[in-house]
Amino acid sequence: GPDPDAIGVDYAIGDPSWTGRGLGVRILWAWMVRARRRFPEATAFFAAPDHRNTASLRVLAKAGFTEGLWFDEPQDDGSVATVVGCTLDVRRVLG
Repeated sequence: GPDPDAIGVDYAIGDPSWTGRGLGVRILWAWMVRARRRFPEATAFFAAPDHRNTASLRVLAKAGFTEGLWFDEPQDDGSVATVVGCTLDVRRVLG
C-alpha cells in the first residue's frame, strides 16, 4: 500500500450462500480489533478491491474505510486489474 506503516488486508467469502448476510463487516471488524492489538504501531489498514466489486467496497465503507485512488495492479498473467485503494485511519476509528 501507499503507507509503509499500514497493515494490508485481503478477504473473500467464497461460498455464495454466506454472502449478503452482513458477515463481511463483522468479520472485518473482528480482524481490525485483533490487528490493532497485535500491531499497535500501525496507523492505517489498507485494502484494494477490484473497482467493480461493489459488495467489497460497501463492506469497507461500513467498517470505516475511505476510498482513495484507483490504480492498476499487475497480475501474474501479464494483465492488470483496476483496484480502489481504501484506507482506514486506525486511531480515528479504533482509538
